[in-house]
Amino acid sequence: MLEELTKRTFEDIDKKMIFQLLAYQLRYVFNDAKILGVEKGRQLGITWVSAYKILRRIFTASRREDHYWISRDEFTAKLFIQDVLGWLLFLDINKNHKKEFKYEIIDYQGVQAMRIRFNCGSNIYVMSSSIDAIAGKRGHVYIDEAALHKDFQQLVDIARPVIRWGFTLTFFSTHRSKQNYFYKLIKRIKDNEMPGAEVMTVTLMDALNDGYLHRINSRSQLVGGKIYDSNTEFFEEEKAQASSEEMFLQENMCIPADADASQAVKEDDLIRVMFPKNEIFAR
Repeated sequence: MLEELTKRTFEDIDKKMIFQLLAYQLRYVFNDAKILGVEKGRQLGITWVSAYKILRRIFTASRREDHYWISRDEFTAKLFIQDVLGWLLFLDINKNHKKEFKYEIIDYQGVQAMRIRFNCGSNIYVMSSSIDAIAGKRGHVYIDEAALHKDFQQLVDIARPVIRWGFTLTFFSTHRSKQNYFYKLIKRIKDNEMPGAEVMTVTLMDALNDGYLHRINSRSQLVGGKIYDSNTEFFEEEKAQASSEEMFLQENMCIPADADASQAVKEDDLIRVMFPKNEIFAR
């Protein structure tokens, strides 16, 4: 009875929550494909909403489940922990679900991982990139910034047995040319070479059509920034400011550049123009 009440309570809050998410984010949250590859433009909130997707799975599951989130580095992993804790605060889990959670550091054979433990038995493990981090585990696996992982192909090979017992593998990234395994794996799925696997594509134009500009304008209004009158105005400005059309298409429209040499955008340059995800979408 308590478990049913808990699930119902979450579903009531879930219905109130849905208006916070844009249509493409909802499509992602409710996609339970066995293997899901997401090719996306930058700063569209997929990482941020992944935290909600994981929590939704935990609080509606009929069994305990472990979730393994793999980031490219420790700093990015800690940012995702902040996303999860932000959603927990927003949903007010302690009050509404009587679910306690703990945030702690554990160690997997020298691989540092962050853990959020729930008293329903489920865990979220947030790890920096390592091909050894999930070997021998069972649960859902999520790989962030997949195109940036040096050992992404081997990581996918290790992840497949981890999800064998009814779990899922989700990986997503902005493209980084056609020379990496992320592009090749996305292409294999599109070519129907992997039964049960799906690709979700989210471009900047897709996001704009789903109301993304309203979130951008809301953020800009708070900081005294520019307010855009139309999707076209924002889109054309982003295109004009790109270093090249090829880079604009890769970073925003999911059209990968032909070679590594064309990857002119550096991470430091991107950080200077990126807003924190929670400030863009949680309005």
